[in-house]
Amino acid sequence: MGAPSSRALALGAAFLLLLVALPSAFLYLTSSAATRATLLDLKPFSARRQHSVEYWMMASLQDGGAGPERGREAVRVRDPDAADAFFVPFFSSLSFNVHGRNMTDPDTEADRLLQVELVDILWKSKYWQRSAGRDHVIPMHHPNAFRFLRAMVNASILIVSDFGRYTKELASLRKDVVAPYVHVVGSFLDDDPPDPFEARHTLLFFRGRTVRKDEGKIRSKLEKILKGKEGVRFEDSIATGDGINISTEGMRSSKFCLHPAGDTPSSCRLFDAIVSHCVPVIVSSRIELPFEDEIDYNRSPKGSGLICG
Repeated sequence: MGAPSSRALALGAAFLLLLVALPSAFLYLTSSAATRATLLDLKPFSARRQHSVEYWMMASLQDGGAGPERGREAVRVRDPDAADAFFVPFFSSLSFNVHGRNMTDPDTEADRLLQVELVDILWKSKYWQRSAGRDHVIPMHHPNAFRFLRAMVNASILIVSDFGRYTKELASLRKDVVAPYVHVVGSFLDDDPPDPFEARHTLLFFRGRTVRKDEGKIRSKLEKILKGKEGVRFEDSIATGDGINISTEGMRSSKFCLHPAGDTPSSCRLFDAIVSHCVPVIVSSRIELPFEDEIDYNRSPKGSGLICG
């Protein structure tokens, strides 16, 4: 079973999802008995926030809701035989962030053991067995989420940020869904100058780490080319509270925001730029954008769009 397109959901009936029952250890932020209101009050924070799509998907399904007539395309059902798919509520991105983020930390063993336990639960389920997991939806939004046992669930519909750390055998657009990052900077709501282009005095803005791996090596090359040029703000920094405030100011006062690849093709920076109304300039040959079957990223209501290179 492949991932349903957003167009198919919009035109057809509601997509029926069963929430797989798991021990609360897999959720971290809540217990399986929590209400949707409680979930929404426990908002992820700092670096964990950008990969919190698993949290928001869980929250949207927690109270069941109604069908498309209330604007909801995915509806929770209680009867497994009535379900189109099965949502697996393992907060795998949060698990990675909590249990030894530096990859060599002994604490990462806790993350691995959770993955082992989850696979054991899934493989024993008759609903998993009847499709080999092809109708199960598993969030893995952080590039390192579920890194130990991905191959054991590679037939499932994976919710990812990009395919930078997946082989073609594990993940592809044929069956998986690229979901957006949750933006870290606040949405720019009070942005209505007479001439929005001229009101932004910086031509091109970038703030972030310049030393990265893989495709992200382009950042150091761009720094040598661009830093110090007229109209360009190119700043080397790490994500902190003050840094986010500076990035917010920089994006809101810039015409274009540079989005080079990092350790993986995508990053939260793209969505920070979008909510700041700063035109993203994408420098990556491997990036996949969320919901490309529905969104024309070359257009916007005001005629601007993304610039890809």
